[in-house]
Amino acid sequence: MARTQTYGDLITVLSKKISRTTEDDYAALICNMTIAEIWKRYDWREAIEVLPPFWLAPRTQDYGAPMSIVPTDFEGFRTAQLVRLTGSPVQITSIDTTKFLDKTSAQSFPQAICYNPELNCYRLWPMVPESWGTPEYFITGTYKTLPPRVTASTFQGTVLPFDDKYFYPIMETGLWKGYELNGSPAEEKAMLKALTSIDEMARDQGLNDGDGQITPSGPLAVTSGNFYLGLF
Repeated sequence: MARTQTYGDLITVLSKKISRTTEDDYAALICNMTIAEIWKRYDWREAIEVLPPFWLAPRTQDYGAPMSIVPTDFEGFRTAQLVRLTGSPVQITSIDTTKFLDKTSAQSFPQAICYNPELNCYRLWPMVPESWGTPEYFITGTYKTLPPRVTASTFQGTVLPFDDKYFYPIMETGLWKGYELNGSPAEEKAMLKALTSIDEMARDQGLNDGDGQITPSGPLAVTSGNFYLGLF
């Protein structure tokens, strides 16, 4: 794998077909729209990071400010695990990731976690039992990051976030976004070519990762009402 192509290289190619790309602000906008479009469509390996672990505290359901628990580039959970250190061997249990969880006074083994954007925190369901101590349990997992962004002063020398072999689908998506901004009649045709290229890119990466395909990201339709509270 190699990443040597820059956003500047992308704009150089696009400038031969799209007007105004020599304007730095406009060029940076096309760059950001291009990567954001590709980023949102699949769970690329470049978009998934390990969730920084955080300790659980008794009778606590929300974890966030004032502590720096949620990464600044956090977009959404992909996996989550509850880890118990005070055992031999260490116990690791997968828990559900979901879109919304209610506040509750019930205490039991955590079964699900969500991100609460209003409070910029994670919420577990149900509440951590009063009998649990710190440090005994922590949460880890994986999350999808927000798409990287460039500015008018940084795009020229910033390396694209994907392998060089994917420059073609990035270019096709850049053409689509450039035509879209210009109101060009070529936009629809460019969109179809770009989407096809992104799908081919996803299939290639999925096969190389050992998967049949990469599943498009999307929230699970789960709420706290779906779970059964066992006794603890």
